[in-house]
Amino acid sequence: MGQLHRLFGKSNPEHQSELIEAVATLIGVEGLGGIILRFAATGLGPQVESWIQPGPNQRVAPRQVRAAVGDDVIEQIAADANLSTRHVEQGLAIILPRAIDRLTPDGTVPSSANIRRSLGRLDGLLQAS
Repeated sequence: MGQLHRLFGKSNPEHQSELIEAVATLIGVEGLGGIILRFAATGLGPQVESWIQPGPNQRVAPRQVRAAVGDDVIEQIAADANLSTRHVEQGLAIILPRAIDRLTPDGTVPSSANIRRSLGRLDGLLQAS
């Protein structure tokens, strides 16, 4: 299962699920457009565009995720998942590109209503990692 297992170890799959749930909640609350705007505002527009468009996803560093998402969100996810903020940043740097890629299969950002219906597509992220 790749990067997520290296990050959390095979003994902690619940942490992976908790981070995916946090991503789904974040997207559900902020909307996919809101997340995209957060990343673009911190200079990560090209990375996010690569996640939306077909083709390989550009990487994002954990510190860039923190800058885009915000300290308060990282700290809340860490508290809820009983993880260090470092693990949350690293996990989101892996999960967010895959989540946005999966939610934009045709290279366009769907409407908020369609995103809420599509959040179930995130279930397969663990198998894809």
